[in-house]
Amino acid sequence: MFQTNRYFALPIFLPLIVACATPSPKKVNPEELSAEGHRNEAAAESANARSHEQQYAPGATELSPTRDRSGDGDLLNAAPLQNPSESHLTKAQWHKAHADAHLEAARKLEAFEDEACKGVPAKERGACPLLGPVTGIRDISGGVAIDLSPKVDAEKATAVMRCHYAFARTRGFSPEAAACPMYVRGLMIEQAGQHTVEITAKDAATTKHVRESARAESLGGH
Repeated sequence: MFQTNRYFALPIFLPLIVACATPSPKKVNPEELSAEGHRNEAAAESANARSHEQQYAPGATELSPTRDRSGDGDLLNAAPLQNPSESHLTKAQWHKAHADAHLEAARKLEAFEDEACKGVPAKERGACPLLGPVTGIRDISGGVAIDLSPKVDAEKATAVMRCHYAFARTRGFSPEAAACPMYVRGLMIEQAGQHTVEITAKDAATTKHVRESARAESLGGH
């Protein structure tokens, strides 16, 4: 007599469990949108979550495709019934998590601006900082080093430039927010010495843009 392996069907059941797993929502990059855009996306994802929650019926049941049809218990822990609306619950959870991710991205943009613009009134943050008086502009790796006149407070000038960049970043570099052509995505603005400010980028196209804009906008014609 051959003995029947009561767990022979187990490998068939496991993929069905894996297939039902809820995929994690994709990560949200704050740079993709403005803070307002992220909040709009969060509102849309929340609406989707509520829609799926309304379609979930906790008491609904139907015969499960994974039930043990043989009566011999070949499918370990196979449930005879399932809730056909269960997928709506998992989708609601996914959309809610995505909404939370967009809200977090919006908060990060706003916090970045608040930190960069400490002491700067909101109505002044969008003003284009004057780049000057400038005594020289030198190309460095990734961008330019701007030598300011000794009469200019380089620390204050750097702070104002970083504030305007944060202001434009929070608003997704919209035409209204990015009044200065130099301020585009992916800039790093740092004070480098008593009278020098460095503006750099990580990609060649933005580096070229920074070098051209810095010379075009500087007071002194360098």
